[in-house]
Amino acid sequence: MKPIAKPSQGLTLVEMLFSIAITAALVVSLAGIVNTALQSRSLVEKRMELLLDAQFAMERMASMVRTSSKLLLPLADNPGTTWREHVREQSIPAAAPEPGSTFATAVLAITLSYHIDADGDGWSDANDDKDFYDFNGNLLRDAGEPERFDEDLGVDNHEDNAAGIVGIDDNGDGGVDNSWGGKWDNDEDVAEGEDPIDGIDNDNDGSIDEDPSGDMNGDGEAGNPDSCILLICLGNNWQDDDRDGTADEDRLNVVAYYLLGNQLVERLPDFTGVSPSGADYTVSTLAEDVTFFRVERLHSNLVDLTLELQRDGETIRLHNQLRIGSKQ
Repeated sequence: MKPIAKPSQGLTLVEMLFSIAITAALVVSLAGIVNTALQSRSLVEKRMELLLDAQFAMERMASMVRTSSKLLLPLADNPGTTWREHVREQSIPAAAPEPGSTFATAVLAITLSYHIDADGDGWSDANDDKDFYDFNGNLLRDAGEPERFDEDLGVDNHEDNAAGIVGIDDNGDGGVDNSWGGKWDNDEDVAEGEDPIDGIDNDNDGSIDEDPSGDMNGDGEAGNPDSCILLICLGNNWQDDDRDGTADEDRLNVVAYYLLGNQLVERLPDFTGVSPSGADYTVSTLAEDVTFFRVERLHSNLVDLTLELQRDGETIRLHNQLRIGSKQ
């Protein structure tokens, strides 16, 4: 005879309610943990994005500085003025620039890297006249014969038809393309062409060789007295500094970095026109949400940069000291 099975006992109402309460508490707790984790991940991602944006902009400037041949701005302090020229800095928010103007307080300007060949024609973009050192005198550029750069500046060193660098306050006095002397005043002071390339501060303004004329070394004759190309002086024009028969054909090509609103922009020479000049350039954005940009000239070939970005309550500030031409 089989034993009679006892009916199974289920959960009581109290036990069921207690289980539901525990489950709900665990769900709420887990939801909080997941939500916190997601928020933390979002904050980390935003900060990382901001850091990458700042690093990209800083490295872009660093790359250009290290492969440039000359620091153009900031200038050294001029003892005859009351403003600091060797330090250029700007904080945001600031007044918006006038339409069409590139005026900015903080500016870094250098010459274009000799290593850039954007059109792929085999010649550096900075070599405006496509000349070279013809060591064997066959008039052909052979292997091992380097290009020549910036060896025949005009009275307008940048060929931009403006005092100083077009559209930029060169000397920090608050004026753009301003000069009491005229539009060929390459350092925006009171005179034109008063500081030839001779390693001397001829105008006693703290900077050396920043305002040469069409006769770059101021010797009154084509080229240097002791040098000719191929041992033949092709030109007798005193402004034909490289003695190739053409005067003023190899300008300084300017690369500039400055703030437009809260954007850090890069201004590059534009060589795409029929007869491009220093007044032709393209502007692209390197970084947005910039709150501070500072450039300090420590020496004629040493510059100190500080860049700060701020977004969604996160702030990233980068600092770097760079030597001009360290990777030439």
